[in-house]
Amino acid sequence: MAVRVRPAAVADAPGITCAHVAAWQVAYRGIFPDRFLDDMTRDFGERMHRWEVIIVAPDQPDTVTLVAEREDEDEILGWLSYGPSRDEPAVVPSSRVPGPVGEIYGIYVHPEHWRTGAGTALMGVGLAGLGSDGYREATLWVLERNSAARRFYERHGWREDGARDHFERGGVQAVELRYRRPLSPAVTPG
Repeated sequence: MAVRVRPAAVADAPGITCAHVAAWQVAYRGIFPDRFLDDMTRDFGERMHRWEVIIVAPDQPDTVTLVAEREDEDEILGWLSYGPSRDEPAVVPSSRVPGPVGEIYGIYVHPEHWRTGAGTALMGVGLAGLGSDGYREATLWVLERNSAARRFYERHGWREDGARDHFERGGVQAVELRYRRPLSPAVTPG
């Protein structure tokens, strides 16, 4: 399947929301309670409105949200958001790569489009964007029990950096691991 990645527009909010909710409901089954995951569709309109706001006025300045779609149609396959690191300090003194740190805030592909190249296309364009924005390395957070996502990130050069945190949803706390990778302005998609 040919995939096109482009900046998100407000009109993409329904497709982004659909991919986000469906990915959570499949990827996090067994990590978060079924009832919590099943209930995510009940507040679809509220979630969609939140995406409209994020696209127009993100919480974090300099945030970029990308969408992947089939080249032959406008169906949203998934999304990725990135920008400056939200962790402190943004430049890790022990890092071997000096310079500002960016972050992939989230990447989700609708489960019907897993293993189609949409995630790889999003990751490639996201990494290229971070590099061209001047970031020298990037981080992302992933649930420890999300082994499929961890394998995907590791295939794309991400490695655990030792930071851990807790992420709570549906009354359950899950362990998050921080992954890190170097960037350069020459990073190319794919």
